[in-house]
Amino acid sequence: MLHSNRKLRVLCLIPTFSPREGGAQLFVYSIADNLADCLETRVLTRRYADTPGHELWGTVEIDRYWQPLPDRWKSYATGAESVRSYEKYLVAGFDSALAVPYAVRLAGKVDSLVKSLCRPN
Repeated sequence: MLHSNRKLRVLCLIPTFSPREGGAQLFVYSIADNLADCLETRVLTRRYADTPGHELWGTVEIDRYWQPLPDRWKSYATGAESVRSYEKYLVAGFDSALAVPYAVRLAGKVDSLVKSLCRPN
């Protein structure tokens, strides 16, 4: 049970987040930022070569898990580069397997988990 003086702690599991931006990322950030008075939002997302393992982005705390596949494969949703179907599925499989230990560790620090890992199209 939440006390009225404590913020709701939410963990959002999403494949990509800042600095990669798209609809889902902007949606999560918009909710977190607009409800910052009552929400404490943490995002768990994959790490890229140019991103730190942990950072604060506005009102959102971001944790990134290690993902060994090439960054070019991991950015398939942006459409910036051509990525084969099997590469997309490898990324999704690695995301599912590698995010779990982080999510379990962080689960004790949150009240709610929102999952947005999806299968490639």
